Amino acid sequence: MATTWTRLKTWVTGEVLTAADQNSEFNRGVTSFNDAFSVSTGHDHDGANSKLVSYTSLSDKPNDLNAFMFPIVGVLVVADNAAAAWHRAMETGTIVEVQAAIQTPSSGTPADVILDVETSADGTTWGSIWTAGARLTITGGDKLATTTTITTPTVTKGDVLRLNVDQIGGTVAGSDLTVNVIYSLTL
Repeated sequence: MATTWTRLKTWVTGEVLTAADQNSEFNRGVTSFNDAFSVSTGHDHDGANSKLVSYTSLSDKPNDLNAFMFPIVGVLVVADNAAAAWHRAMETGTIVEVQAAIQTPSSGTPADVILDVETSADGTTWGSIWTAGARLTITGGDKLATTTTITTPTVTKGDVLRLNVDQIGGTVAGSDLTVNVIYSLTL
């Protein structure tokens, strides 16, 4: 049986991804990896065993992307553990991108919103995924920021992630923020 993926929603620039939106997009579709393959998908196979997918070793398995979402509702304040939730890694993987969207951008001096993502093996001792001074920055007046430059990208199964707000802007603090930490894991 072939599985067809269609987009549920068309996003507009600056729109904040909510948990409900993300769940509606990703909690549907393929019920098993093998359901994604059939004769009609154009994969190289003989048709007789079109749903059989085998791997000679774990390194042959495809990478899968997962995302941790950190929403902060309201006006930002400088704080460690600024989001209401921690996230725990289901599998070992590599952080490949961090995205931020803010509905009300910051302004004034200093104008930028500076964010940090930290990991911990035990929820007690934390370490940044970036070196000092290399944090995710939403430039004052802007609503979006993205980086693929991650100093310490490895996430180990069971690690906990949290979001820190290191700077909120000057005259007007930013508000209503969502940060997505996207990581690739080996299935």
